[in-house]
Amino acid sequence: MGHGFQHIFGISRLAYFGGAVFAVIIILQYFEFPYGDVISSLFSASKIHISYGTNRTSSNCTTDNATTTLTSPQILLDSNMSETYKNASNLVHNFTKNESPTRDIFPSVNLSAVTEVHRKKQKVKVVSISEMHDILIHNRASSHPMKSLWTSRADQELLNAKLQIENASFNEDDRTLYPSVFRNISKFRRSYELMEKTLQVYIYKEGEKPIFHQPEAVMKGIYASEGWFMMQMKSSKRFITKKPKQAHLFYIPYSSKLLKATLFPNSYNRESVVPYLKSYIDMISRRYNFWNRTGGADHFLVACHDWAPDETRQFMGTCIRAICNNDVQKTGFELGKDVSLPETNVRYRQNPLQNRGGNPPSKRSVFAFFAGKMHGYLRPILLRHWENKDPDMKIFSKLPKVKDDKNYVDFMKNSKFCICAKGSEVNSPRVVEAIFYECVPVIISDNFVPPFFEILDWESFAVFVPEKDIPDLKNILLSIPKKRYLQMHKRIKEVQQHFLWHVKPVEYDIFHMILHSIWYTRVARKSLWTSRADQELLNAKLQIENASFNEDDRTLYPSVFRNISKFRRSYELMEKTLKVYIYKEGEKPIFHQPEAVMKGIYASEGWFMMQMKSSKRFITKKPKQAHLFYIPYSSKLLKATLFPNSYNRESVVPYLKSYIDMISRRYNFWNRTGGADHFLVACHDWAPDETRQFMGTCIRAICNNDVQKSGFELGKDVSLPETNVRYRQNPLQNRGGNPPSKRSVFAFFAGKMHGYLRPILLRHWENKDPDMKIFSKLPKVKDDKNYVDFMKNSKFCICAKGSEVNSPRVVEAIFYECVPVIISDNFVPPFFEILDWESFAVFVPEKDIPDLKNVLLSIPKKRYLQMHKRVKEVQQHFLWHVKPVKYDIFHMILHSIWYTRVARVM
Repeated sequence: MGHGFQHIFGISRLAYFGGAVFAVIIILQYFEFPYGDVISSLFSASKIHISYGTNRTSSNCTTDNATTTLTSPQILLDSNMSETYKNASNLVHNFTKNESPTRDIFPSVNLSAVTEVHRKKQKVKVVSISEMHDILIHNRASSHPMKSLWTSRADQELLNAKLQIENASFNEDDRTLYPSVFRNISKFRRSYELMEKTLQVYIYKEGEKPIFHQPEAVMKGIYASEGWFMMQMKSSKRFITKKPKQAHLFYIPYSSKLLKATLFPNSYNRESVVPYLKSYIDMISRRYNFWNRTGGADHFLVACHDWAPDETRQFMGTCIRAICNNDVQKTGFELGKDVSLPETNVRYRQNPLQNRGGNPPSKRSVFAFFAGKMHGYLRPILLRHWENKDPDMKIFSKLPKVKDDKNYVDFMKNSKFCICAKGSEVNSPRVVEAIFYECVPVIISDNFVPPFFEILDWESFAVFVPEKDIPDLKNILLSIPKKRYLQMHKRIKEVQQHFLWHVKPVEYDIFHMILHSIWYTRVARKSLWTSRADQELLNAKLQIENASFNEDDRTLYPSVFRNISKFRRSYELMEKTLKVYIYKEGEKPIFHQPEAVMKGIYASEGWFMMQMKSSKRFITKKPKQAHLFYIPYSSKLLKATLFPNSYNRESVVPYLKSYIDMISRRYNFWNRTGGADHFLVACHDWAPDETRQFMGTCIRAICNNDVQKSGFELGKDVSLPETNVRYRQNPLQNRGGNPPSKRSVFAFFAGKMHGYLRPILLRHWENKDPDMKIFSKLPKVKDDKNYVDFMKNSKFCICAKGSEVNSPRVVEAIFYECVPVIISDNFVPPFFEILDWESFAVFVPEKDIPDLKNVLLSIPKKRYLQMHKRVKEVQQHFLWHVKPVKYDIFHMILHSIWYTRVARVM
């Protein structure tokens, strides 16, 4: 009986579980599918397939053998897009409303089959073409500039300081400094003088206490450097300015210790505090233009808590980060940009100098001393080798707790060598404590960057012992001659002044030294000399913005352009000015092998690469002359070569990261602008995902260009035409189509059922209306002749998105002189920044598929004929030629990249 009950109970539990799973599926389908009946979609042949993130053949007529694969659906909003644009209204038709539809436009059309169905609310906001243009203008005005070329007064002062520091001459007027502890005392002295004379710091007023603006809460203990610096920076009359335009540096006055203690006192997840700091950066970058102007490169923070590197790396990593946890290998600490902050253990807030100093060398009876908690992996190793093993080596775990740590302090004051062994992180307050008590520090912490490393010669007053040499520690210390030891002890006393907090700051003290490190880093990294290439871009921008109208060029048609004068002037300047450097690095076939991808729907990658590499006009072998740097890789071949059977888009990211790491180590071009003057041309569906993380600062010419979901950034990225090249030897073969009067098909579509949208299109229109030739797949014939014949004989060619927003049908429709009807919400059309797409194409929101025929019928005959004529006029800009010709697709892609580069220069 008991077994029977258990059996029934098990079945019941299984039934409940199955019911719950079924309910979840119903809910998910309700939210995922924008149309249709949920229940029927589960069980009928008309089920809607959601297939975001695929590698697909985009048309019925493709020669590419890529397969469809399913990855997780994602809805991504561009973080740079304002709320106004994120909440943009749905697409509207670009028709004149007072032009009523008439039956005599298309007399053969049957109206009776036009149906309507229930429409579900869509989750992703739809952005119209006109709104996209507004976003483009907005983003270009507010996004991170590629280079700040107009030199402000503050910039010029930094440049002058840099020149004076580099040419500093030696003098001995200042007797308070000791040359023996400096790398170059002349440069330091001149830099310090210029800092006192020049530096102006703007402190953001934003930020809530206690995390921001409350230094008094963190002025004791091992993280006290945060509080003392903040207090003395905020009270400085010499360095603070209330006029941010005069500022050389911008201070973000937060405490890393208080951030954790306030928000997540019991958490061990360092990522938990990141959103809070991100929201702060978002707020100040919306409120002011200072962060955006340099991408945060002239901002700084001072944070001593162990979490500081992790919490600031993602959204504040461009700042100058003065941090205590400064492992050059593990924490993302960047030598030359970040600053090593001294970790000071302040015991007496009212008098931080209390108990300073120690016995002279002759009265230091302890050879070597360490005491501390067993944090990290290293200290237990130290104790295993030396605790109670040698009377000269006073190595303890913890000393008994006494008032003011008097026993610990006495050891420090009476030891010749003070062992500074890393704990959980590389830094330790013992380093500064040893100097404070005039004990020679012995630093055992691989990859630790000592404070003020850029100007102090640490090896003149400290001992560095590799972690692996702990077993030989005593012998290493004994090997130091007495004369050398006395010299090091003397230098400890000389360098001590630079590590002392004073209630009121004094010259060369720790406050001024921290500030100097930040100033020195800012001056050293500021690239203010405007190169010839930069000046040419600036001149081009001014000429384009002031272009005057002329009609000399009869090969261009004003009706298809937003502003033909600006385009013509920009194109002329591109031909006259632009120089592109192509990286030679990269292994075939992923790099430098265009011939492998010159047919099929991803052919734009191969044709552009081939014609770019063979261009004599635009290519330069002198990178210093270059306005742009081309990364010549194929997104299609990257996947096909490395992961032909993988459906994980992230799988290729490490390969591209290693390439970027390699060129940024080998050259300085990437690092100079953070990649902002580099570009790539990639048509595979995976391109946005594989380039977003480590190549996202580039100008990315990509086919998969959903303005909402793929991370495509209007104003920075470029919409690449997806061209299906059938004949490599003659890409123009079979171009053109019948005149409007001989186009007997009203509307046509044929293609594989990729994505969620095409099944909806077929459900409403396949075999429902004789005027609407809507098919899934046509029978396979040579050269897709049946498909091509339909394109040549149709008035409207339906370009319905597949797995991704773009489709080769858009360019195919233009190629065969058929008016394209684009059904793909948030698709950014190619050359969008200069072409007026609404003058020659129809944009239909996805939600209006049930009303598609009526939408097309509402276009008056005069308007249709005008659009058809403009399709023929714009066609020249979408054609590949074996040898490039003026205004062809190669030059138009390159122009989009050039135009973006010029527009973003400030």
